[in-house]
Amino acid sequence: MGGRFIDPELAEQMVFGSGSSDQRPPHELLSDREFHILRLLARGKSVNEVAEEPSISNKTVRTHKTPLMQKMNFQNNAELMRYAITYNLIE
Repeated sequence: MGGRFIDPELAEQMVFGSGSSDQRPPHELLSDREFHILRLLARGKSVNEVAEEPSISNKTVRTHKTPLMQKMNFQNNAELMRYAITYNLIE
């Protein structure tokens, strides 16, 4: 009773995340392929359209998209697009 509540996500960031001295934006931690896919998805392209761009299969795009979304902590494409706009990643 009367104790303090800390959001579990905030507690996890405090313990595991923010102690890093790496101050780069999260997208700079992506692989080149993940970053390329991020930029294409941010332009509103579908997985099949992204697969046409670098001439890879849509299965490969999905294989890269899943860890990209996890690394960036995106729940959906709208968050991805918002991030890309914020960091001026869309040409």
